[in-house]
Amino acid sequence: MAKACGMFPKLRLPVRLKTFKSGLVVVQDASTSDEVMERNLIRFITTLNHGVTPLEIGAQFHWSVSVAMEILQVLSPLELC
Repeated sequence: MAKACGMFPKLRLPVRLKTFKSGLVVVQDASTSDEVMERNLIRFITTLNHGVTPLEIGAQFHWSVSVAMEILQVLSPLELC
């Protein structure tokens, strides 16, 4: 599987591998940047009138809970205020 995923760039597929600091590796849309994902997440969180869980974030963006948790760990608390 890893070898096949390593062929994404050579095959010019619209997906890429993303490795988080924890070592979690995911396949994501190549056109989606980290900045766009973070900006969309911050917008979602700040428009709510209550706290949000990784499960709710995953459901909103069609991410696994693990991916939601990884992205939340990257964001600084100041960005969420």
